[in-house]
Amino acid sequence: MSPGNATVCRAGLIALALAGCYLPDAAGEDAGREAEAPNTSTDSGLPAPSGVPCDVEQVLAARCLGCHGTRPSAPMPLVSRDDFSRPAPSAPSSSVAAVVSLRMHDAARPMPPSGLLPAAERDLVERWLQAGLPGGLDCAQSSDAGVVDAGPDPFAAAPTCTSQVSWTSGNLKSPLMNPGRACITCHRPRNLDEGKEDAPEGVAGTVFPTAHEPDLCNGLPGNGTVVLTGADGAEFRLPVNAAGNFYLFSSPLLIKPYRARVEYQGRVRHMGATQTSGDCNSCHTQAGANGAPGRIVAP
Repeated sequence: MSPGNATVCRAGLIALALAGCYLPDAAGEDAGREAEAPNTSTDSGLPAPSGVPCDVEQVLAARCLGCHGTRPSAPMPLVSRDDFSRPAPSAPSSSVAAVVSLRMHDAARPMPPSGLLPAAERDLVERWLQAGLPGGLDCAQSSDAGVVDAGPDPFAAAPTCTSQVSWTSGNLKSPLMNPGRACITCHRPRNLDEGKEDAPEGVAGTVFPTAHEPDLCNGLPGNGTVVLTGADGAEFRLPVNAAGNFYLFSSPLLIKPYRARVEYQGRVRHMGATQTSGDCNSCHTQAGANGAPGRIVAP
């Protein structure tokens, strides 16, 4: 992944539960998805009514559904009224609605992880929660102008190599090498053998335009940024190169557990849980592993 680095990827890579993976957060929420998300489609293939009032649904779409959508990377979806009424995975004696209310006000463990909602949006959702989740016209049924569209589920995409360009130079020394493969799994043993860190062994991975792209396919064509936020609030901004790769040499300044997000063209996609290690592509494989639903996808 770095000029001057020789690396030999070993066959049969072990899928490690590392930084790219969807793991429990510090509160002990269950790793990954506890079960498949409930069916949110009708027989016609159209989204089923959520029952969530459109103004609340707009906030959820803009702030929450990237992780808590119909195929959630977080422990539960926040799509329908029923979702809010279920027992919370992290606190079964409480409802999801009660936990959402607490986390919206918890500056130490905010939800969304990027920070507390603006007061107007938080108060809008809170009033709905405190009123007992009254039903209303959802955005799919509303003709109001300016409705926020959460867009299609990015993980429902068919496998494809969007760039139609693949790395063909084997283990040639280059930061563009082997997009999609588990970078740290390959590089760390070589670094240990040579007694020096010639290649990244802190955090590394690949950002793709869609969720199920094959190994060696070039990912996002640059201009993106992966942002890591340490437990102490320090940020590390990792540029995404022309092959979609990003990396960080091991750094004692990155305090674990840390959070991650992808920024691209003014949009942001947050990872739903804190992480402790960095071999992102070991979980974000073409099909997904260890709870990850697929590749790291640009927002």
